[in-house]
Amino acid sequence: MELKKTFKTQEKVAGMMYLLCMVASISGGLIIDKLFSDTNLVQAVSNKWLMLVSATGLEIINALGVLAIAVSFHEVLKQNKPTMASAYLCMRTMEAAFTLLAAFVPMIAVWLLRSGELNHSSSMINNLLVMRDVFWAYIYPIIFVGGGAFFYWMLRETKIVPAYIANWGLVALIGVLGAMFMPEIKMIPGILIIANELYLGTYLLIKGINEKNAMSVVS
Repeated sequence: MELKKTFKTQEKVAGMMYLLCMVASISGGLIIDKLFSDTNLVQAVSNKWLMLVSATGLEIINALGVLAIAVSFHEVLKQNKPTMASAYLCMRTMEAAFTLLAAFVPMIAVWLLRSGELNHSSSMINNLLVMRDVFWAYIYPIIFVGGGAFFYWMLRETKIVPAYIANWGLVALIGVLGAMFMPEIKMIPGILIIANELYLGTYLLIKGINEKNAMSVVS
C-alpha cells in the first residue's frame, strides 16, 4: 500500500513537471533567441535585461523540472530495471546540469555589458552565444537522446504505460538524432517529441501508470 501511494505521488509530480518544463523551455528559449537575434546586440541586451532575467528563470525552472521528472521515474522504474533506471537518472542529471549552465548565459551577458567596455563585451557575448548554440545543436541532443533511449525502452519493457507511447518516443528520438546531421528537418522530430512529452504528462495526470506492472518484481 505504501509503495502504491509513492507511485501515485511520483506519477503526478512527473506529469506536472512535463507540462511545466515544456512551457518554461519553449518560452525561455523563444525570448532569448528573439533578443539575441537583434542586429544591435549591445542595445538589445542593455534595454531588455529584465526579459533576459525572466528567460533565465524559465530555463532554470526547466532544468529543475527535468531533474524532478528523472527522480520521480527512477523511483518507479528501479523496481523492475534498477541498473537501467540508474543510468537513466545519471543521464537526466547530466542534462539538467548542462541546461542549468546554459540558462545562465543571458545573465553573464548582462554582467559583461555592465562591467566592461561595450566593444569587448559584445565580442565576448557573441562567443558565449556560439557556445550556447553548439550546446543546443550537438551536445544537448546527444545527452537527451541517450537518457531518452533508456527511458522509453524501460517504459516499453515494464509496460507501466501503453506501448504506443514508448514506441512513439523512440521514433521521435531517432529523428532528433538524425536532425543533428540534417538540421533542415529538425522541426519534424521536434514536434514529435514535444507532442509525446505533452501527451505523456497529460496521461500521467489523468490515468497514471500501471501500478500492477510497476510492482511486479516487488510482489
